[in-house]
Amino acid sequence: MNILLLSMPNVIIAFNKACRFPSLGLSSIAGNLEGKHRVLIVDLVMLNKGDIKAFLYRMCKDFQPDIVGLSCFSFQYRTALEIAKLIKRTNNKVITVFGGYHPTLAYKMIPEEEFQYIDFIVRNEGEKTFNKLVNLLKRDEVYDIPGISYKYEGKIIHKPPVKVLDTEEINLPNRDVRFFKNYKAWGLKADVAETSRGCTFNCDICSITGMYGRTFRKFSVKRIIEDLKQMKKMGNRVIFFVDDNITLDLNHLEQVCDAIIYERLNDIHYITQASVYGIASSAKIVRKMARAGFKTIFLGIENVSRKNLNFINKNTLVTEELTVQAVRYLKENKIIVLGSVIVGNPDDTEEDIWENFRFLKRLNVDAPLIFTPTPHIGTALRGKLIHQGYITNPNDLTWYNGVKANIRTKFLTTEKINKLVLKMYRYYPGFKYFFTNNILRNYPGYYIRRFFIELYEIISDYIKVIFGKLSVDLLKRAFQKDYERRKRWLLDDFQKKCDCCNCVYYRG
Repeated sequence: MNILLLSMPNVIIAFNKACRFPSLGLSSIAGNLEGKHRVLIVDLVMLNKGDIKAFLYRMCKDFQPDIVGLSCFSFQYRTALEIAKLIKRTNNKVITVFGGYHPTLAYKMIPEEEFQYIDFIVRNEGEKTFNKLVNLLKRDEVYDIPGISYKYEGKIIHKPPVKVLDTEEINLPNRDVRFFKNYKAWGLKADVAETSRGCTFNCDICSITGMYGRTFRKFSVKRIIEDLKQMKKMGNRVIFFVDDNITLDLNHLEQVCDAIIYERLNDIHYITQASVYGIASSAKIVRKMARAGFKTIFLGIENVSRKNLNFINKNTLVTEELTVQAVRYLKENKIIVLGSVIVGNPDDTEEDIWENFRFLKRLNVDAPLIFTPTPHIGTALRGKLIHQGYITNPNDLTWYNGVKANIRTKFLTTEKINKLVLKMYRYYPGFKYFFTNNILRNYPGYYIRRFFIELYEIISDYIKVIFGKLSVDLLKRAFQKDYERRKRWLLDDFQKKCDCCNCVYYRG
C-alpha cells in the first residue's frame, strides 16, 4: 500500500522563528510498519509559502496514496479536517486515518457528520495500532482492533483502549521516508528523539495523562544511543528530546548523559524541556547535561505566585527560590533558558501579570515564553474554568495554542490579557539583554540574522501602519497577521460569523 503521513502546517509562530522540527510521532509510526508498503511523511510546517491545497493535490496525484494518516493537536484539527475533505474530493477511495492528541482526547466529541471524511481514528500511541490497521485492511478484519474508532452501519463505534506500549516493543523511527529534509533549530540541521514517555505528575493544565495514562516509561540507553548515532550520520547538529518529563528520573538522565559523552556524541547540541523542580534538584546533573551537549532548556516556570501554582496543581515543593536556583544552575553552565510562564489565571489582576514579567526579567531568562491558561479538552483545568465561568471561547479550538487567550479573569477581559502579553514580549529585551544572552553566545550567526529580520519586520510594520495597511492597535495588528496565516492553514473563520472572543475582536 501507498501510505502518506501528514503533520499539520499550523505552528506557534514564536517557536517557528527559532526552529522547525519534524514529527517524531509520524517517523515512529513509519518505523513500526510491517510489510511491503511505500511510505512518505510530509511535515506541512516546512511548506513556507505557496498554496497548501495545490501542493496536496499534486502530492495525491504523484504519490497515489491508498491511506492518508493525519496527526493533529486541537488547534490543528479543523485544518486536518479540511485536508481530509480535499483528499476525499481527489479520490474518495483513499482511507483517511486521524491520530494524535486531539483525536485521542476528543474522539467522543467529533460530530457524526465529520466521519464522512474520517474513516478511522487511532487513539493513544499509534505505532502498533496503525500497523495492525494497515495490514488488516486488505482482509477487511479491522473491526476487532482495540484503540480505534470508526463509523459502521450508521453508528460510531469506539473500540476499547489499548494498553500503553512496552518501550522494548517500539522500533526506532524511520527518518528516511520524509519528503522534506532540511529541518532547522538555531540555524543548524535538526531532528527529534525521545528518552522516555509520559509523566506521573497531576498538573491540571496537562493532557499527557490522557494520552499515556499516569505512566512513565524509559527507553533503554542502548536504544537511545543507537538512535542518536543514526541522526548524527544524517548530518544533524541539533537534536530535540521531546520527552514529557525528562528530569522525572534523574538517574536515567545521568546514564543517558554519560553514554552520550562516552560515545562522543556530545558534539551534537541537545534541546529539551524540563521542570523547575527537576533542574533545581541537582547541580551535578545540570553540569553533566552541559558536558553531554545540552545547550537549550525550555523551563516550565509557570508562575511566580504560589497561589496560581496551586490553582493548576503544580508540585507544592516549587517555590520562587527554587526557580531562581534552577535558572542559576543553567546559566552557570551556559545553557540557554527559555522560561515559560502562564498568565491570566482566574484571580490575576494586571499587577499580578506584570509581576510575572518582572520575575522573568530578574531571572534574566534568554527568551520569555508567555502563555495563557488553555482549557484543553480532557484536562482538569477545562472543567474548573467552565464551572467558574471564565472560558470566553469554549468551542473554537483553532485558538487553543496557548498564545491567544481564550479565558478571562475576575478582573481582566480576554482582550486585556492579550494586549498585556503582547506588551510583555515587546518590552522584554533591554540593554543588558543583548550582552548576557546565551542565544547570542551559543548561536551568534542565528542571533544576528534574527535581529535584522525582526528589525526589518518592525520597520515594515511601522510603514504599513502609516499607510493604513495595518492597524495602529497592537492586538488588532497581530490578528491581521494571524488572518493571513490562517487562510494558508485553510481556516477562514474571520470572514464568517464565528462568535469566539478572538474572531469577534478582530471584526471589531
